[in-house]
Amino acid sequence: MSASSLSEQEISEIYRQNAQGLRRFLIGLLQSDADAADCLQETFAALVQQGNQQTIATQRAWLYMVARNQAALLIRRRQTNRRALNSVQETATEHQTESDPVTAAIDQERHSRLRSAIENLPAAQRQIVELRIHDNRTFQQIAEELDIPLGTALARMRSALKKLSQRLHEP
Repeated sequence: MSASSLSEQEISEIYRQNAQGLRRFLIGLLQSDADAADCLQETFAALVQQGNQQTIATQRAWLYMVARNQAALLIRRRQTNRRALNSVQETATEHQTESDPVTAAIDQERHSRLRSAIENLPAAQRQIVELRIHDNRTFQQIAEELDIPLGTALARMRSALKKLSQRLHEP
């Protein structure tokens, strides 16, 4: 194989030969059909971007390596989002139980800053944050409701949390 791009026919054939096995592999790692489908799509997107830089002998191994890396990336994103949400929820719970007037004023200020930061997010990111935090929806439910890929919902949440963290840590 040369370093040129793959034809549609070549991609279709590679997909036909490998997709079912890759899907089973990803479901085993992620325990979710939807997550496996998203990672499978990302894996083949990487193949299209890379062209046919792999030999036929190494192509299958390369696809499985990319699929495993995509699954690990999705898992890390979820863990990061979960930790951030837990931190926000713990902080809110801790402050709700305090009855000191000074603490209550500080809590009110923090809540106001958080609400303002959320309101200043781009609409697509704000929508994900509100559905996840206020409506307690899963990312899968959010993706289905908004008719977007799960990976897009996760990426928007990650970007929103990054922006919120930056804004809330500004003096």
